[in-house]
This record gives sequence, C-alpha cells and structure tokens, in this order.
Amino acid sequence: MIGQKIINIMSEIEAIPKTELDEEKNYKFAKSEEIIAMVKPLLVKYKVIILPVKVMNFTTQGNKVFITMKYQFIDIDDPNKDAIEVEVSGSGFDEKGRAVYAALTGAYRYAMQEVFAIPIVDEIKDNNTDNESDNNLNSEVNENQENNNLENEDIDNMSQDDIDKLFYSDIV
Repeated sequence: MIGQKIINIMSEIEAIPKTELDEEKNYKFAKSEEIIAMVKPLLVKYKVIILPVKVMNFTTQGNKVFITMKYQFIDIDDPNKDAIEVEVSGSGFDEKGRAVYAALTGAYRYAMQEVFAIPIVDEIKDNNTDNESDNNLNSEVNENQENNNLENEDIDNMSQDDIDKLFYSDIV
C-alpha cells in the first residue's frame, strides 16, 4: 500500500517556488520549511510517517558537515507496516555549531522532494495572463493531465506487486 499512498500524495503536491537567495553563491532556492509545510498535511491525510532509520555516513571538514541518512516511509494503516527505505545526503555549514542540524534538515528535505517528486520552480506563473504562449502551455498541461488521468486509472487497478515494480525496479 505504501506505493499507492505515495502516488496519492504526489497527486496533491504543488510546485514550490524558489523564494530565497543565497547571496554568497548567487543562487535561488526553496526553503525546507515550505517543502515540509506542503507535505506534512498530506502525510497525516494518507497516514504515512517518515522515520530516520540510520546515519549511514558522517564526515566533517572544518565547519562543514556531510551526512547520508536512511529514512523509512511507512504506511501505518498496513498491518505489516509496509515501507520503503531511501538514502539521501545532506550537508551543512555553520560557524556557530548548527551545521549538523542543517545537514539533517537538508537530508530530510531531499528525501521528501525525491520520493514525492516535488517540483521546485524559479517562479509560479500567474494563470490570469492572456499571453498566447501561456495559453499554449496551459493546453499542453491540460492534455498531459488528461493522459495522466488515464494512467492513474490504470494505477488504481494495479496489484501491489505491479506498483512495487513500477517504483522500485531501479532499486532492487
């Protein structure tokens, strides 16, 4: 069931804009808090929990910390507590001793971002524009959504083994 619950959560995820600017490195990014705020109510709704299982790797380099974490995404409704495990890296830099926490937050964020395929975009376009290119893009999106709806119906009729093969074929 965890595969189906992940699909359900993915279907309700919205794009998250890059709103923060790292002036030192001159790039924009989405805040971890925004990703967590998007995912948390969906985890509650679909009764999925994310647990840190193990620190797979931990290294330091001065004020930098690099970790690799293993997380479990667990279906708490399933009597067998069906789960998937993912390993993700995180890093942090801080002169005041908070680098470990930054690395943990980064790993947690990327675990959610990757498992739920959360789109991070430069900006969210205003849908009220009459621009021809926007209309063409909206037509393409609508067409893709119609195609995806057919695929979602197919997924609803899939066995758990087929869903597992779909999600985990590259892992096993």
